[in-house]
Amino acid sequence: MVGAFRYIAECCDELRGKGVFNMLFSDGEYVMTYCTNHLYWITRRAPFGKASLIDEDVTINFQEETTPNDVVSVVATQPLTDNEVWHRMKPGEFGIFHFGELIDGNAEQLADVEFAEAKPKDQSPTEPLE
Repeated sequence: MVGAFRYIAECCDELRGKGVFNMLFSDGEYVMTYCTNHLYWITRRAPFGKASLIDEDVTINFQEETTPNDVVSVVATQPLTDNEVWHRMKPGEFGIFHFGELIDGNAEQLADVEFAEAKPKDQSPTEPLE
């Protein structure tokens, strides 16, 4: 299965040439990520702690929401919490997750690639939404 996802990553490299293309793709067992500009991921496992959301005054105690055997990975276009270390992906980077664990990717091959320009901290609309 990993070979198929590596082939999909090659196809994503072509799509990236046409513009921004961040992707999550799954067959129900594996999850593949592909980044052209802004993707971050984090994997949580026991012992679970608390996480504080960046945009809300909310703290989540993952110990109460999970079991000791759970492995949970979250992928987002920007970090969602401010008290955890998120992995920032580079343009052209892909990752393959299986049961919450990163099992393959190309991050090491992209060591010399620059990160995409940082997003502005506040991306909320300046005008009321209609």
